[in-house]
Amino acid sequence: VLEEAKSGYKITLGGKWGKKTAVGRPLSVILTEEEEVLRVVEGAILFFKAYGVSGERFGDTLARVGFDEAEAMLLSGELFARKTEILGG
Repeated sequence: VLEEAKSGYKITLGGKWGKKTAVGRPLSVILTEEEEVLRVVEGAILFFKAYGVSGERFGDTLARVGFDEAEAMLLSGELFARKTEILGG
């Protein structure tokens, strides 16, 4: 039985290179539209602005807040509802 395949985007968050390396963790969904990808990227920036501590790396912020909670925020649109507040406007 053949199944139709769909192209998509798998987004991984929190990896880093350097002296201490870490493998990023993938979101639990595969995105099928470029607009969805851009929305998640913008959401990740908003997440880091809202929850990051000065000098902290993105992966460390994810670990501190919790990946599952961060993923829920990125996929729910919660961060966009607070965009003006997060950006200080």
